[in-house]
Amino acid sequence: MRVVPLSPKFFPRFSTLAALALLFSAVLLKLYLSHFEQPVNVGSVDRLLIGAAFLILTAAIGWIISQSRRAFSFVGTVSVSGNSLVLSEKVEYETGRLLIEGRSYYLGKGRHYQIERRFVKSSSGKGSEIVPIWDEFFVEINGDGIGYFNAPAVLIKTGKYSGLALIFLTSRSETRFRDTMHLEINGEEATVEYHFDGGVLRGVVHSWLSKARGIRLYISGGGGEVKKKLGGGREFEFSYRLLPEEDTVLVAPFRFITPMMILGNLGGFLPSPREGLLFGHGTYELKAVLNVPFGRDVVEKVTFRIEAGKN
Repeated sequence: MRVVPLSPKFFPRFSTLAALALLFSAVLLKLYLSHFEQPVNVGSVDRLLIGAAFLILTAAIGWIISQSRRAFSFVGTVSVSGNSLVLSEKVEYETGRLLIEGRSYYLGKGRHYQIERRFVKSSSGKGSEIVPIWDEFFVEINGDGIGYFNAPAVLIKTGKYSGLALIFLTSRSETRFRDTMHLEINGEEATVEYHFDGGVLRGVVHSWLSKARGIRLYISGGGGEVKKKLGGGREFEFSYRLLPEEDTVLVAPFRFITPMMILGNLGGFLPSPREGLLFGHGTYELKAVLNVPFGRDVVEKVTFRIEAGKN
């Protein structure tokens, strides 16, 4: 088991934040002076107001960053003992599932982005040890932050780490399978041999083609937000990790978890994170396309489901 803090990669550097705060203060000053006839001398009261606005904005940004750094502090003090996380103090906590969804909508002529963040409580507890819940989780988030995240979690309610969420991503699965897809038209033939084991979908593509250009292979999730290309050509091997290599606990402030934050952290372990993140248990579709010139492409699809193992 490993414990990993979610890095606030969506935050720019502090120097950039300070520059933004200064720019914001300048805008406030311009708006303030626009109510008066020119020329206007900015007095001590005006400078005090602008300075206060700058300090408030900078303090707010600093507070957000400090809240995110609490996750790193927590990871530095927690220890793993058997199947439990041992905290540095007794806390009250809630057990349940963390649901995060990013969606876009249009209002008038503008496109807007909205994040819904929910914790569905199933039980509560108290103590200095927390037993992780290794149950099903699923992530499907595209490169724009549209999609959803659903995982078992614990929300700490008291103590110096109050408000932190512990999110559990298990590597366990009872699913094992091996199968073959066949594509054929007018003497053009190809096979896709694939199997799932150890959290990874692997396979190889063989083809016997004269006119067809080759095979394209894709994987997508049940939500339809993400489609990942696994490979293309006449002969190639492919692999795609759908579960973590080991049981993982992610730590982050509940109020600041976003789809882009999850994509920025977990996407680094997967190919082509800009295409989105597809990860976890659930139903998937494997799609093979035989590219036929001057004709309709031959398409074969197969669905499969990854089930979680026993806790």
